Amino acid sequence: MIGPSLTEYLDRLTPVQCYLIARHLNSRGRRIPTWEIAVLSGLSKQKVVWISRQKSWRSISVGDAEAFMRGCGVTLSNRFRHLLYLKRTSNSGWPLAHLANLPSKTRQSLLKSL
Repeated sequence: MIGPSLTEYLDRLTPVQCYLIARHLNSRGRRIPTWEIAVLSGLSKQKVVWISRQKSWRSISVGDAEAFMRGCGVTLSNRFRHLLYLKRTSNSGWPLAHLANLPSKTRQSLLKSL
């Protein structure tokens, strides 16, 4: 039996989820802003915004996916920890309370992407 495809494997943590859980580890979990994800990833801000709205990695090149995940602080080796965080927090109520700090247009767009 063949295992999941690369896209199926990556889609366990979708682009929008990566964006929403992007945090600075050394500053008590402060959200990484879009412009900083762009700097950390080497992608343009427009490309980061576009990727962050996608429900799947299917239409994103492997290089862009890797760069975006790196900018969000997600790697193939720590994805499991992020998946556990989403599962744990989704069972305990609203896991993304920090969205309240985003502009309403941005917040609505991200929630539609989930």
